Amino acid sequence: MHGDIRLRSKKALSIAMGVTFILLTFFLFVILSTGCKTRPPKYTETPVIIPPGISKPLPTLTLEPSISPTKTATSTEQIQLPTRTQTPYPKTPTLTATDTPTEVLACIWPPQRVLIISVDSLRPDAVRDTTAAPFLLNFARQGSYTWNAQTTMPSITMTGHLSMLSGYDATTHGVINNKIWQTPEAVVEIPTIFQRANEANLTTALFSGKGHLLYIERAGFQDFSYVDKAAKDAEIAERVVDYIINNDFNLMFINLANVDKTGHAYGWMSNEQLLTISIADSAVQTIVGALEAKGILASTLIIINSDHGGTGISHGDAHIPTNRTIPWMINGPCVKPGYQVQQDVNVFDTAAMALWGLGIEIPADLDGKLVCDVFQTPVSNQCLEAQPKK
Repeated sequence: MHGDIRLRSKKALSIAMGVTFILLTFFLFVILSTGCKTRPPKYTETPVIIPPGISKPLPTLTLEPSISPTKTATSTEQIQLPTRTQTPYPKTPTLTATDTPTEVLACIWPPQRVLIISVDSLRPDAVRDTTAAPFLLNFARQGSYTWNAQTTMPSITMTGHLSMLSGYDATTHGVINNKIWQTPEAVVEIPTIFQRANEANLTTALFSGKGHLLYIERAGFQDFSYVDKAAKDAEIAERVVDYIINNDFNLMFINLANVDKTGHAYGWMSNEQLLTISIADSAVQTIVGALEAKGILASTLIIINSDHGGTGISHGDAHIPTNRTIPWMINGPCVKPGYQVQQDVNVFDTAAMALWGLGIEIPADLDGKLVCDVFQTPVSNQCLEAQPKK
């Protein structure tokens, strides 16, 4: 009898262990199969058509709909770069594949107005080596340009823009505090090109999507100004176009800020930043198109540059070449088409070029110099004569 009981107990134990093993195996399979599911990729690359001379394609992106620096999302949607060909810069000669101009425009000097556009934090390779900025690339190649211009030390927004708009290096103007604009009573204390233009009874305008420019705007030498640190590049372009349609100007400065903001969030040359550069490129094209539509493009000298570059998610260390190196391009009356600048160019040279284009004498103490080799003869000779002797 005791033997039967023990036998039945062993059978019951065996059955219980078998059931337990089956249950454990089932739950383990469920857990493993759930945990090992492959998540959708944050982006995928698809082939794009690369224009002649461009070596690095810009991928078509599949990104989360509400992108944040942490890049977390539960769904995806397709985001693609705008479908745009390399639109030629209006009213400029058609260039060959070797960037050799086939014709030269009539040289009428001086220009009636100067436009400076700063695409904040734009690196040269973002224009030269990707398909993100077809309009800027054509603007450069159908005018004069360099991919090796240098900004200030430190390579930050406030310092770079003050040098760009004053003609003084950081060692002269001394502003190396990137947050000085946040102090309401802080106003620029050195002469800017706005002040010099104002003293010459010229009409000036300033547009910026970044609060840093308030430091310069507060001095009050602009006939019109619009600064909104929350404004997108497309919105800035719309406001500029509205101003151009209804007004004329002698000096205008435009800051497009979103490329910098995206760089800090995702990294310089990231897919997200390249997408933002494409939007800035469209904004520039819209602005230039407004000048053409009004019939004043041919008499406008346009300089496009940047305040700094960037590496990783930062840009302040000017000892890093990709932080300090910026694109610099110029187009307009008497500018050589298809010319790569040979002389050294610094961000504060932009101010000197603007002053000379406006017919204002270059101060002898200015750190900025005239980039005379961008001009056709005889304007290049006149430029050399106007170069301050130091």
